[in-house]
Amino acid sequence: MRRSWQVATLALAAGLSGVLILMAAAPAADKAAPPAGPAAAPAPSGPSLAAESAGGESFRFCVMGDVRANVALFDEQVLAAVAKQYGSLGVFGISVGDDELAAEVRARIDARFGPETIWYHGMGNHEAGVPACMQWLRDDYNTGHGGRAAFKTHTNQDGPAGSVETTYSWDYGDVHFVMLNEYWNDAAAPGSDAATSGDAVPALVAWLDRDLQRNKRPVVMVVGHEPAYPQGPRHTDDSLNANVEQRDAFWKVLEKHGVQAYFCGHTHYYSRYRPDGGQVWQIDVGNAGNQPDVKKDGTLTVAPDKREGLTFVNVVVTPAEIRYETWRNQGGKTFSRADSWTQPVKTKAPATAAGR
Repeated sequence: MRRSWQVATLALAAGLSGVLILMAAAPAADKAAPPAGPAAAPAPSGPSLAAESAGGESFRFCVMGDVRANVALFDEQVLAAVAKQYGSLGVFGISVGDDELAAEVRARIDARFGPETIWYHGMGNHEAGVPACMQWLRDDYNTGHGGRAAFKTHTNQDGPAGSVETTYSWDYGDVHFVMLNEYWNDAAAPGSDAATSGDAVPALVAWLDRDLQRNKRPVVMVVGHEPAYPQGPRHTDDSLNANVEQRDAFWKVLEKHGVQAYFCGHTHYYSRYRPDGGQVWQIDVGNAGNQPDVKKDGTLTVAPDKREGLTFVNVVVTPAEIRYETWRNQGGKTFSRADSWTQPVKTKAPATAAGR
């Protein structure tokens, strides 16, 4: 699939259609976004992130992922660009996964922004495939690393048995966040949190449904690794859409509960997509290190000015709106704001069994 500067309508294999934005030269959808604001204060370092925010405030955070083993590139380009534009990751940073050198990624964040920085490390297929990484994530959640408290103090500690360290929710301001492990196999035995090739298994979707039913905050954002509607050109038929029935059940829950955004990665290409008639934006944050058009020996598979480049998404939440700002160094250029859009913050309405 060729990258495009246009808004495109695609017919999906499942018979659905929607709005796809691969890259935009200016703000597109909903309404134009104002220029980025000043740098935010450093992330809080108290014992419980959720306890520090009662709602009704403005804040920002950054989302990225798919660093893989390219930790130095992640630090020297992506984290450096975040620092230049905003001064910090915001109240926290979120990874959509595939950062299997978890300890090294954390060390770079510590050196760049300080050890008090809060970093929600998502589960990807490459974490699931590296036992040492899985153990590091479990230990970090339960006891902490680098002198930090157990990471579970920054969550609602509510994940399902078998995936408690990698599936959970947390709250900040007016937003309820959910981190999903799409590699959990619906069991409670040790190792069940790294036992599938990626799927929205029924038990995970049921847990998500119950979690969102309890939520009282007006904004909901969900994080997973695999796209429900991959836009290519990689993993177009082996993401969550490999099981269309379970993908559809998952997406129905997101729509039912008025979720604003589903952040994912896996493809290494940036896009945002919303099925026709829906309200949930799928935001594939591209990659923050593992560039799809650069070989291991450094040679390019495309012309230099056609490179996908690296990406991070800055999200600003105010009492009135959510502002998304996508920064990229596409074509090997310096980072610039390549896409932005807003969504209104609406009063939360009770979910119904039938959905929306």
